[in-house]
Amino acid sequence: MKTDPRIHLVEQSVAREIARHALPAPGARLIVALSGGADSVALLAILNALGYDCLAAHCNFGLRGAEADRDTQHAAG
Repeated sequence: MKTDPRIHLVEQSVAREIARHALPAPGARLIVALSGGADSVALLAILNALGYDCLAAHCNFGLRGAEADRDTQHAAG
């Protein structure tokens, strides 16, 4: 499987924003809110790739019916 070079650009962009806002450095333990949707799953993957020790926290409030249930299944993965 070929790696998409744009992924590295996204990781670099996130790393720059983390540094710019003086957020914790790689190696820090973070709790990441994980809905199970594409954006929060991508954030978790990027933070892991940058070297953070991530714990995923998911909560299904049941507001979106079957879609929320699918996200819960994906988050439990």
